[in-house]
Formats: sequence, structure tokens, C-alpha cells
Amino acid sequence: MAHSVTELLNKQSGVITRAQLRDCGIAKPELDRLLRRKSLVRVLPGVYVNHTGPTSWLQRAWAGTLYYAPAALGRESALRAINGGGSRSHDDRAPITIAVEAGRHLDPLPGYQVRRVIELTNKVNWQTH
Repeated sequence: MAHSVTELLNKQSGVITRAQLRDCGIAKPELDRLLRRKSLVRVLPGVYVNHTGPTSWLQRAWAGTLYYAPAALGRESALRAINGGGSRSHDDRAPITIAVEAGRHLDPLPGYQVRRVIELTNKVNWQTH
């Protein structure tokens, strides 16, 4: 099913990837224009948010899972996302845990902790968001 840029931004808390933009028909010159105008702002390599202000915890969680895709939130990060992502009882400085398949060798970016999980695809409810 094809999505529009607006649908993806709404579904993913204002976060979108370069690949998703390309799948929606946004070519590099258009992406460059959106970045110049600050309609999109880079938050991770190939991952953008649709505003210039600080990113929320939920936006950083989306950015991490999209950057490391296929990936899911892990441990406390998954529990926090289920509860809407915002709570003063959580430490926003704590790294967001991203679960990836055990065979992948990825370096964590600042603010993220990569956790390798055997048979990840069998352990994740990919429809939860």
C-alpha cells in the first residue's frame, strides 16, 4: 500500500526516511529544497523530522528504529513507547534501546543502545506503533 508523505509523517510522529520520501516520489532535488527551507531537518543520517525545534523522546525513538531498520524498540524503551513516550518518570538522557537481529553488526549512534536479539522477527509485534 502506497503512503503519502503526510500519512507517513502523521503515523511516525513527524519522522521520515530518505527511502520513504523516495518511495513517495520525492526526488533528491525536492528533498534538497525541503531541507534548505527547513521543512525537513536531518536528525540522523537519512532520517528527517518535520520541524526545527527540539525532538521529542517519541520522535527520537522513531528516528532510531527507522535508521536501524529492520528494528524495534527494546526493553524499557518499548514499554515507554507503549505508554505514549512521554513521562516525567523517565530519564530523557538515557539511551533509547533499539533491538536488531543478532547477526547484524551496527555501531550505536549517540543516544542509542543497540541490542542484538536472536530471531527478532519472531519476537516483535511489527504492527504496534
